[in-house]
Amino acid sequence: MCGSEGLFGRYNYRDFMTQGAVDIIQPDIARVGGISEARKITATASAFIPITFHVGLSGPGCRAASLQLAPVLPRALFMNYEIYFLPNPLHTDIVDRPIERFSKGYLEVPSGPGLNLEINQKRMSKLLVGR
Repeated sequence: MCGSEGLFGRYNYRDFMTQGAVDIIQPDIARVGGISEARKITATASAFIPITFHVGLSGPGCRAASLQLAPVLPRALFMNYEIYFLPNPLHTDIVDRPIERFSKGYLEVPSGPGLNLEINQKRMSKLLVGR
């Protein structure tokens, strides 16, 4: 069984893993505390349980971070994409280029600097409330 995307921080994950609650953990980088905390969680997990990142309805930052971190994990299995194909400008319209690029059925790891994420400030400002 795969799960744990709703947990926060490494201590919750430690307890979850040591109790044998799941067969595969799936941390969500945006929920656990960012890339640094996700690395700590996955370092602990790599000793005894496989890992996949949860990206579900995540925004572009979480998806870009997951896509950069997953390939360097020692026991990462796959990217768990539960992207709901509903129009959502916060997922697609605020970025200058798509986060995910597929080639032959596989996600490509971006080669640009950082998260390879460019936010379009002009399009994002149109989505702000109260302006």
